[in-house]
Amino acid sequence: MILYVICSKFGVNLSDFKHQIDNSYYCILAVFTPIIVTTTLSSNRWKSFLSMVGVKEKSTFLYRLILISSFWGLILPSSQGYDVLRIYNIEKRHPEARGKVGSTVFVERILGLICLAFIAAVAWLFVNVNVSFLPIVILVVIVAFVLWIILSRWWYMHIQQWISLIKIQPKAVGYLSKLYEGLHTFPFNKSLLLSIVLILMLQLSNILVVYFLFEACGCHINFIYHLCYQPLISVITMIPITFGGIGLREGAFVYFYKQLGLPGDIIIAVSLMYYVVITLIPAFLGGILYLTDTINGIKSE
Repeated sequence: MILYVICSKFGVNLSDFKHQIDNSYYCILAVFTPIIVTTTLSSNRWKSFLSMVGVKEKSTFLYRLILISSFWGLILPSSQGYDVLRIYNIEKRHPEARGKVGSTVFVERILGLICLAFIAAVAWLFVNVNVSFLPIVILVVIVAFVLWIILSRWWYMHIQQWISLIKIQPKAVGYLSKLYEGLHTFPFNKSLLLSIVLILMLQLSNILVVYFLFEACGCHINFIYHLCYQPLISVITMIPITFGGIGLREGAFVYFYKQLGLPGDIIIAVSLMYYVVITLIPAFLGGILYLTDTINGIKSE
C-alpha cells in the first residue's frame, strides 16, 4: 500500500524501469557486489562471532546458510527478517549452545548499528546541503541505549527477573532468558577490532551498491551523500511494518535524495532496484540452494 501510494504520487510505472538504465556496466557491478562481496564478508564476520563463543563453522557453510535464510526471510516483515531464520538454522545445528549461538546474530546487528551511526555522523560533517542532523542523533541515541541495556549489570539483573515472572510458554521464556544471557556475556573485547573492520566493509559494500545504481541511471552523486543517507535508510527499513521494508525504503529514499534535487521517479526506481539486487537476487540463489539440498536429501533416503 505504501509503495502504491508513492508510485502513484510520482507517476512511476514499474514497466518503465528498464528505460531508466543509462549504463549497464554499473548494473553488473551492483548485481555481483552483494553476491560476491557482501555475503562473503557477512559469512566471515559471523564465523568470527561464532568462534568467540566456542562454535566452529566453515565460511562456505555460513555463506549457504545466509542465502537460504534470505530466501525464507522474504515471508517475514522488516529488511532484516531473515535474521530469525539464521538464528533458527544455526541453533538447530548446535542445540547444545541454544541462546549463545543465536546471540551472535544480534551482536552482528548491534555492531552494524554502531558502524552505521559512525558512518552517517562522520559523513554529515562533509555534506554541502542542509541535511538535518536530528535523524543521526536519534540513531546514535538508539545505539547507545541498546548497548546500555545489553552491557549494564543493572539491566541484566532486572530483565532476567522480569522474564522469570512470565508464566506462559515456559520453553519460549527459557530460551529468551538464554538469548539475553548470551548477549550480556558475549566477549565483545575478543577480536572486536577485526569484527568491526569486517562490518564496516560490509556496510560500505551495501552503500556502494546504491552508488552503482544511481550511476547506472545517469545520476552522478558525490559518494559522501550516500554515506550520510544510506545508514539512516537502512535503519528505517529495519522497522517491522512491511515485508522486506518495501514502501518504507522507497519513502526514505525519496525523503533524503529529494534534497539533492533528483526526480522522484529515478529515486524510486533506484530504491526498487536496490531491493532486487540486495534482497531478491540473493534470496533467489538461496531458494536454488535450498531446493538442491532438499532434492539431495530425498535421494539419500
